[in-house]
Amino acid sequence: MRGGPPFSPPTVAPPDPPYGRWRGALVLARNPVEWWPQRLYDGESLTFTRGDRRFLLVTDPVDAEAVLLGRADAFARSYLTRLTLGPALGEGLLTSDGERWRAQRRLAAPAFRPPSIAALQPVMRRAAEAAAERLAARPGRVDVMAEMVHATFDIILETTLGADAGRVDRAAAARDVTVYLETVGNPDVLDVLGLLTWLPRPWKRAGFRAARRMRADIHSIIAERRRQGVAAPAAAAAAAAAVEDGGSADLLSQLLAGTDPETGAPMADERVADNLLTFIAAGHETTALALTWTLSILARLPGLQDDIAAEAAALGPPGPDAAERLQLARRVLMEAMRLYPPAPLIVRDVVAEAEVAGVRLRPGDHVSIAVYPMQRNRRVWDEPGVFDPDRFLPERIAARHRFAWIPFGGGPRICIGMGFAMTEAVTVLATLCRRLRFAAVEDHAIVPVQRVTLRPRGGMPLEVRVRGDGAGPSPP
Repeated sequence: MRGGPPFSPPTVAPPDPPYGRWRGALVLARNPVEWWPQRLYDGESLTFTRGDRRFLLVTDPVDAEAVLLGRADAFARSYLTRLTLGPALGEGLLTSDGERWRAQRRLAAPAFRPPSIAALQPVMRRAAEAAAERLAARPGRVDVMAEMVHATFDIILETTLGADAGRVDRAAAARDVTVYLETVGNPDVLDVLGLLTWLPRPWKRAGFRAARRMRADIHSIIAERRRQGVAAPAAAAAAAAAVEDGGSADLLSQLLAGTDPETGAPMADERVADNLLTFIAAGHETTALALTWTLSILARLPGLQDDIAAEAAALGPPGPDAAERLQLARRVLMEAMRLYPPAPLIVRDVVAEAEVAGVRLRPGDHVSIAVYPMQRNRRVWDEPGVFDPDRFLPERIAARHRFAWIPFGGGPRICIGMGFAMTEAVTVLATLCRRLRFAAVEDHAIVPVQRVTLRPRGGMPLEVRVRGDGAGPSPP
């Protein structure tokens, strides 16, 4: 592999404690990345109280495992998750708990098994090629974050809705997702502390309107599919056969046609809508950000771009097994997601007494895994600010704690779409690097900002050139 580390982490951890009580709360709500103190990057925990509620933040993989796996029964989806995502995503996989979550997971699982993902990969490849064409047609300074959102939104709509994707006004839908995440999905200081949640927030009205429009559009599509008889037993058999034969069955077809393997019950339309919106809103955003952060790093490592392009050229256009065959592209993405996890914080409410990091927790307390500092934990990672894709060679992965890298979560509630997202991201990255070159712009500071996801402030402008067009040699 060519090239050295692109830069140190852009945010320097403040001293501990970083701020007074109320100023700290304001900074925490504005951007937790600016609030997390040095001790979190050293793998220590942090506790504070507000009223009778205790808040615990952990960044040690052992503690993360305790929360996500060892005592998963003692922790539930956070009130903050339900408050910020519930109005749009309802009670789908991302926001539900208990048997409701388990039933949905069982029913949705077949849609994310390798044969199903492989059947959808041609859609990913076409969207990746279209993105490369758009960028090649207007070389120069481009906000690649906007382009990655465009590409992944195209992918998620086509793979989720199939032929019905054409019924969606993509520009309007993308705006609604963005408006929602930047308003309702952007918790304020009262939300973070769980205070006065009943108090109206006028600045979030646009987000609630966007959520209503998204849900209305999805329900309209579901109703039309029902009228077409998509959920009949014969349709279920046809969807399964299409996947087994290497064909394509969109996620909506699979959800409507599927039944719970334990109870035989289908998924109710309301839950189908919840999960489609979860896949659309959360799925495209996180993959777009993983690609954005990866390109921002590669823009400072032209040699590594050449290596990815050469790998892609040697193996041909990415196929259904792209995530397994394109090993360098996969490692680069994994290392970028270590430094910039698209989901930088995993939050849980305590529902049963438990002990984590030596702290006794009671029902009503709140525990968070600060993924961003944990994946830069100096006790776990050598030179954590250095970009090194070889950290994800198999032997080095085996030598680390399995919860040291958790951008997709972990335990029984690990992201159901992880395989889908990795196949998508590798396909897009390899396609772009084979066709294009990316270079940094010096007048844009890279500042990670946490909302629901980890976004770069002001987007991600980069210089984009077509390979062979004054940008250096094309790969062999």
